[in-house]
Amino acid sequence: EAERGVDVDDIQEEEDLEDMKALEKLYLPPELLTEEGVMAMKLMELKATLRSLMLPVIGTRDVLRKRLINQARREAERGGKNWDQKKVMEWLQNAAEKYGLKATTLVIISLQDLDGPGFLSLTCSEIKEIGVTPLGQVKNVERAVEALKEKLSF
Repeated sequence: EAERGVDVDDIQEEEDLEDMKALEKLYLPPELLTEEGVMAMKLMELKATLRSLMLPVIGTRDVLRKRLINQARREAERGGKNWDQKKVMEWLQNAAEKYGLKATTLVIISLQDLDGPGFLSLTCSEIKEIGVTPLGQVKNVERAVEALKEKLSF
């Protein structure tokens, strides 16, 4: 710029003077018309611009979060209701330790060819009827069924 005969400092002073004149038109107190005041006003303007740019991003993030939660709920609801026997058994094997299910109990349930809706609708008497014993295992299966129902309903 200096080679073309333009002084960079002169340009900055002109811009500052223009800023000062623009601020005077706003009827600002004299303390804000100092160089520090102008810089503070520029900083406030920059912060306001950044906030306005961030609001749509924040709003979008919340909307996306809600959409993902709703999608997960729908998939879980469909999942349990549309599970085949294999998926039921996979879940039971993963939950066996948590609910105290023995290997013999898992075998008995697997022989029943229960899909998701069938498993979710098991009653205490049906669990006994299919041959699950002792009573502790019956209660453990019942707890597992109830836990899965809760998980699917969120």
